[in-house]
Amino acid sequence: MVAAYIAPGKSVEVLPGVVWFSHVFNRGAAFSILQGQTLYFIIAAAVVVLGLIAYNLFARPQPLLQLITGLMAGGALGNLVDRFRLGHVVDFIDLRFWPVFNLADTAIVMGGMLLVIYFIWLDRDGQSDAG
Repeated sequence: MVAAYIAPGKSVEVLPGVVWFSHVFNRGAAFSILQGQTLYFIIAAAVVVLGLIAYNLFARPQPLLQLITGLMAGGALGNLVDRFRLGHVVDFIDLRFWPVFNLADTAIVMGGMLLVIYFIWLDRDGQSDAG
């Protein structure tokens, strides 16, 4: 939707003074580091997505852990689709005090944070009391 309705480099204020949608191309990783490494990111994302899917199929983790890894795989897959389709990721959520990001990035970061929380507080001696 952003690519269809907002010109590259332009912004639309969504929540006055708080959130803008800005059409930004990201040819790198988080915070636009490692620009121009598209093939590397395609390979890395494919390996991560396939690994997370295999983990869920063969290890059959608790449902909460499946949800967490699903967030991470879904986010990686979303960015992977952009890279294949466009050669870059479309970032658009602009808070003005933070680098512009997208929903896939949010899923990856939230999944990573939840994974840390899961293993610190919910997984005791390899046995989860969640799920």
